[in-house]
Amino acid sequence: KNINNFLSFNFEYFLNDLTNKISLAEIENTGVYTYYNSLNTKYKGIVFKFESNLNSENKINFIWNRYLIENELLQYAIPKQNFNVSYAYFDKKYSFGFNLNWKMKSKTEFERFNELDELVLYTQEPYNLLNVNFQKKFKNTILIKLGFKNLLDVKKINSEIQDAVHSSSQSLISWGRTSFFSIVYSP
Repeated sequence: KNINNFLSFNFEYFLNDLTNKISLAEIENTGVYTYYNSLNTKYKGIVFKFESNLNSENKINFIWNRYLIENELLQYAIPKQNFNVSYAYFDKKYSFGFNLNWKMKSKTEFERFNELDELVLYTQEPYNLLNVNFQKKFKNTILIKLGFKNLLDVKKINSEIQDAVHSSSQSLISWGRTSFFSIVYSP
């Protein structure tokens, strides 16, 4: 039996009770952020992780978290939630592999200062990010990678400010689809 093959499940509950937490909030819809004191803040939620290494060539990871925020300044209505799934394949015979990573960000709330300098919540719509890279190893000393990030070309998503006159805007998520090439030499 190969000891490198495994399945792992991990389930966690957490409660973080913070006093005088310093947080960041966007100033209006400018992309510029400022610090503010969120006083007493509680984060409580769950994390589920699944990892597998079914054989020497295939690895799968899945992470899901969901949590609530409670503080004295704002009333959060939507739990924050994230999914991340990744798959890695590497063929030792041909020294070739690839990685695929999918991130799903759910509809969530963030802090923002409005035009009256009031701290408010805005709701950001859900979005997905998909990344892939290919790699080839030569003589166990040179690793060449070619990758593509944000294959779905997500740049901006809609967001709404609760109870505001100008209730709609867009949030910048990424500069768009990008690619990279790397060469690593390890003697």
